[in-house]
Amino acid sequence: MSTGAQVGLEFGQSLGLRRALRGLPLSPLVPGYGHLVARQQALGLRHIGDALVERGRVLRVLDGVFEERAARRWQHIGAGRIHEIAVARGVAYGPLLAQVEAVQLQDPAALRRILLYQLTELLQAHPQGSEPGTAVTLGVCPREARALVRAAAVRPRLDGQQREAAEGVEEAWSSGKVRRAARLAARLPADGGGDALLRGRLSDIALRAKEADRALDAGRKAERSGDVRAAQADFLRAARLAADCPRAVLALVRVRRAEDGSAGAADALAVRPAAETVSLSPPARPPVRHPAPGSSG
Repeated sequence: MSTGAQVGLEFGQSLGLRRALRGLPLSPLVPGYGHLVARQQALGLRHIGDALVERGRVLRVLDGVFEERAARRWQHIGAGRIHEIAVARGVAYGPLLAQVEAVQLQDPAALRRILLYQLTELLQAHPQGSEPGTAVTLGVCPREARALVRAAAVRPRLDGQQREAAEGVEEAWSSGKVRRAARLAARLPADGGGDALLRGRLSDIALRAKEADRALDAGRKAERSGDVRAAQADFLRAARLAADCPRAVLALVRVRRAEDGSAGAADALAVRPAAETVSLSPPARPPVRHPAPGSSG
């Protein structure tokens, strides 16, 4: 089986015209997707495929992303080919295609997910989105158009809030903002809407959020018993699991003050959440000034 076909199987495809493609991605599931779309829209592109081929050329998308070449030959578009296209396209396309290349290097299925997600959104929003000809006008190979529109017709439709969640959940997760990721995940179907990779990510988020909750509970229990050191360790673990958790941050400040005695505004603890970590540091103290030699007092 070809690499392209293997990649295709992650969505549970039934290729061919008689049956619809199953399990189109409900989320692009790539970090930085918002920046990618902003760059794409600034160039006036309908979807990311428009950056890869000249208008009028077609793409195969069902078993990988392939561009049509001479003599009915097809070339797979991987990270290396994206780099070549970026060079040929010139400066205007540079930032967008550099981002796509970086995403593709990190996840070989990313480009296909992005493209299928965007094509599905366009087809669902189009008055004639159920017609194969509409997919063809978007640059999809005519031989794949019917299967794609059938699949798009049965994929769950996202409202504005769900679309924001679908497009932002991976960014939140990858930056350690588990509380935000959990809020976004709550807007989406728990089963991923037929998207197996999204379902796995939603499960990851739920498990991480529960781990953070357990660490918070353990910290509160230790704090109530007077074990400040144990409470600090548990609250720090909670903050590391969910870097954007305000309860963990406030608890860390609280137990630090309890350990050091009541602190004034000048003694406020600096708490800086970041991806996968939280750093704590005391406030900067003014330098001690020593009297000059020979001076009094």
